[in-house]
Amino acid sequence: MKKIFLTLIILISCNQITDYPFTPKEREYFNLFGTTVLDPYFYMENFQSEKVLKWSKEQNKFTENYLRDSKYTQIQEKLSEAFSSEYFSISYFNEKRDTYFYNSGIEQHNLFFLKGDEPSLLLNPNTWSNDQTINLDQTSISPNKKYLAYSTSDGGVDWRTVKIRNLTTGLDLEVEISEVKFSNIIWSQDSSKLYYHKYPKPEEGKRLSQQSYDAALYYFDLTSMKEFLFFGEINKEENYKLSFIGEEENILIKVITGSEEENFYLYGPSIETLEAMTPMNEASFNYVHADDEGVFFITNYEASNYRLVKVSFNDFELQEIISEKDLALKGVAFVHNLMLADYID
Repeated sequence: MKKIFLTLIILISCNQITDYPFTPKEREYFNLFGTTVLDPYFYMENFQSEKVLKWSKEQNKFTENYLRDSKYTQIQEKLSEAFSSEYFSISYFNEKRDTYFYNSGIEQHNLFFLKGDEPSLLLNPNTWSNDQTINLDQTSISPNKKYLAYSTSDGGVDWRTVKIRNLTTGLDLEVEISEVKFSNIIWSQDSSKLYYHKYPKPEEGKRLSQQSYDAALYYFDLTSMKEFLFFGEINKEENYKLSFIGEEENILIKVITGSEEENFYLYGPSIETLEAMTPMNEASFNYVHADDEGVFFITNYEASNYRLVKVSFNDFELQEIISEKDLALKGVAFVHNLMLADYID
């Protein structure tokens, strides 16, 4: 009798774990290079349809019920206790940095502080939404220390909204820059312009599903309070990342086509004088540092495990600094007169 009772418990438990909500199939066919392919779940691509939204809610409900089991609650409590420790970002200990992130151990999001005799709270993402889904992405203080630019994301999507705060008044300017994606946010040396990478506004209701094309670099001018095109609108599949090099603020633009690994960099003192500094779309180049003579890149150009090279400002000649090893080169940091290389096996 005991064996029968135990078997029933096991069967009930298994049924509770594996009794997933029903997922319907549809007869959707595609012809790919002469081969007919059945894709019964293609309708799932339209994740905003009533059918898929209903399915998602059922799946979420099933998962939530499963995770309410006491053993998972205990695991969550132990993890919460382990991670509930006071946190200071590295910049807190760096005398050259003006800001830092802090968490007492109980906040969902880190707090962003300005250093001083009495540190002042600049941003508290925990107050931005009731469900804690609006996150702080990037921060950038202007060179004159008067403004803070910061970007936020909602619900974990790639789209960002950039805002600018007056550090004297503690209030945001009456401007929100939307449609920003895959972007850093950087200031001009005179603090009058903020640069970023953005896309055209998606069609209504297709923000999460529409493919993104026609990206460009823009800047917001704080004098006129207007947005201007800086560079782009050349190839609809290209994406860009902007850097300024040296005291002269020479322009360095990373050009990426679609999702390809291969890229190239444009360099020059002005938009009109930009030239390709690296081979165009032959390999992956990633900018890590610049000095008075040239720019350092980690690249797999003629080196499948990557190496560090330096490209001269004068003639764009490529010089090898760290040769390719048996291990893959992942990163290089420049610290005073030293280079620290990070490899992975």
